[in-house]
Formats: sequence, structure tokens, C-alpha cells
Amino acid sequence: MSALALLTETAEAKESRALKLKTDMLLVEVWARNSLYQFAPFIPHAKSLEYKSDFYKIFIMEYGREIAGTMSDKVLSRTTAENPYPESERATYLKELWELSRNRIRHALSQKRTAVMSAMKKSYLGK
Repeated sequence: MSALALLTETAEAKESRALKLKTDMLLVEVWARNSLYQFAPFIPHAKSLEYKSDFYKIFIMEYGREIAGTMSDKVLSRTTAENPYPESERATYLKELWELSRNRIRHALSQKRTAVMSAMKKSYLGK
């Protein structure tokens, strides 16, 4: 295989991963707006959005199987010399996804609170 072919494959893999991350970040945002809001309309403390926090665990329980990046046909999970533990690649992806999504989660909760308060105010004033 030529060096050019390897560079092309690497570039395509990076592009594919970036696209998966964008798609999955939207999924995290929708989850925060719809599901997380039911549990916690406010973020109780800074550690609530850390990787492996309770919020993260809830997300994985609800959407873990639906994340495009963690489907076995989307993220390579074969054992290699650099990656003797295939699960570590999925964990790395999920950690990156969660870290990149933290601001989106905050924003989604804020938007949902604003919408709910607006609807309540409209309902109250309308009667």
C-alpha cells in the first residue's frame, strides 16, 4: 500500500469520526432537552456533567446502544498492537463525545427551562 493511500485512509477516518461526533452530539443535546430535564431541570453542581457522572450513566442507559459511534460497524474494535483492549476505543470515543457535549447539555437545559417558564406564564396570563 502506498503512502498516499494510507494518508487518504487516515484523512477519511478522521472525517468519518468528526461526522459521527457531530451526529452523536446532536443526540446528546436532544436527550438533555427531553429526558435529562425530567430528572434535573438545573445542573446541581459542576461535577454533574463529568465523564462517568450520574448524568452520564443515565445517558448511557437510555441511549448507549443508539449512539452511531459505538455501534460495532461504525467504530473499529479490533485488537491491534496499539490497542490490545478493543473496548478502550469505545470508551475513548464516549469520553470525547461527553466532553464535547457538556456545553450543549447546559444550553439545552437552559432552553427547555425558558420554554417551560414561558408556556407557564402564557397559560397563567391567559386565564
